[in-house]
Amino acid sequence: AVMNNGLAIQFIESSLLADDTQISIAAVTNCIEAFKYVSINLRNDTEFMRRAIDVNSQSFAYASQLANDKDTVMYAVTKDSTLLQYVSDIL
Repeated sequence: AVMNNGLAIQFIESSLLADDTQISIAAVTNCIEAFKYVSINLRNDTEFMRRAIDVNSQSFAYASQLANDKDTVMYAVTKDSTLLQYVSDIL
């Protein structure tokens, strides 16, 4: 369902979705707004966020704690310089 409509992710029982990388990437590929339903664990996972940024660079806006991570920030802004607006002031 999320492959056709990324926002369908909101109707998946949270215990089933939990940290499912494939479902979350499929949802975000289809609709960036689906990211608000992606688990915080995945938002803080470097590997997942890099995959998400590869699919849709605007995923970085939902990076949570990784907005403070220099390597993740460099990866994201190398893909899309407009993402600088989401970089933590700490960096």
